[in-house]
Amino acid sequence: MRKIAANLIYPVTSPPIKNGILVLDKDNVIIDIIDPSKHFKEVAGCEFYNGVLVPGFINAHCHLEFSYMHGKLEPGLGMRNFLRAMISKMKVTAEEILYRIDHADRFMAKTGTVAVGDISSNDSTLRTKRRSMIYYHTFIEVLEFDKANIEGRLTRALNLKEKFSSYDLPTTITLHAPYSVNHELVQKVVEIPDNNLLSFHTLESSLDNEKLTDNPESFSSLFHEMGLKTIPHQKEHPYQYMLAPFKNRKILLVHNLHAFPADWKLLDEIAKKNSLQVFLVTCPRSNLFIHNTIPDYSHWPQNYPICIGTDSSGSNWNLSLLHEIMFLLLNTELTFEQILPWATINGARALGIERKYGSFEIGKSPGVNLITGFDLRKCSVGQSSRAIRIV
Repeated sequence: MRKIAANLIYPVTSPPIKNGILVLDKDNVIIDIIDPSKHFKEVAGCEFYNGVLVPGFINAHCHLEFSYMHGKLEPGLGMRNFLRAMISKMKVTAEEILYRIDHADRFMAKTGTVAVGDISSNDSTLRTKRRSMIYYHTFIEVLEFDKANIEGRLTRALNLKEKFSSYDLPTTITLHAPYSVNHELVQKVVEIPDNNLLSFHTLESSLDNEKLTDNPESFSSLFHEMGLKTIPHQKEHPYQYMLAPFKNRKILLVHNLHAFPADWKLLDEIAKKNSLQVFLVTCPRSNLFIHNTIPDYSHWPQNYPICIGTDSSGSNWNLSLLHEIMFLLLNTELTFEQILPWATINGARALGIERKYGSFEIGKSPGVNLITGFDLRKCSVGQSSRAIRIV
């Protein structure tokens, strides 16, 4: 049995506890949460930490396979130049790719991340995920314009899913973005059985960019410029194009940087009609890195849970969830108590792991993070704050 106390404990799903104590069994499952102000009792053998305790962080959107791109792209490229860089084949050895993936995984674990919704298009992350202390849900991502290539793409994705699943790694097949998938491919993914958790990139760029039209702002012009010839025209709204074919699914909508009230209204209509459970995933520092702007959260709808992702090492300075929280505190009117559920319980619910992760509750083993440098008067983190996983 282990007893851990701190100046403040944030259970997330219940109010903070001053000088609270977590009692864990030998498997790190919470068997008691003591609030001294309500039930004072002498507790022997208690570890006391100067700081605050929060549950392990949940990174709802990451591209671990792009860890080798860390430091190789300049900030502020904008989506067009960023896509050019991503599509172009960088010269990198297989050894470096695997090393960088291992390094990123260790960094996330050390800084308090306990679970990740990770996008993959190949098996480069498999070795790391098999031995990681982090829980990964792998989204096998498919994209394709040309109808002639759709069957081959899907076959490869299904084979890759089998490979991950053979090691008991949770895996589903998903679609990249409205501007990178043919309508027929969308329908094929709809038909995959027991594929109920998906993650789509939506409205990371403007509406005119993401609709594939003759508009010079559309990504279709970029793809033609890059030599991709079979570009389907689709004039539907990205939410309509990506969501309308699906029913009774859980879907993570990632970025939504250019989503505004009219877009949210359309999302409401589709989600209600199709019985979709929607989670909104924001990657604020990645948005700043690529686009030099972040979403206006003041008009984000409150009826959809918000989660936090880091995106990839190629589009962020690091993969720290605490740094995402600190960034949001500096650049929005949000408080620490408002943001913390985004980085914990909301992400756990999005990935379907809330019975174990996301909050301090009896019967759970969510991991325990210590945040030091916490301003107890303001109840907030600051630039000197650090997070480390202690359980």
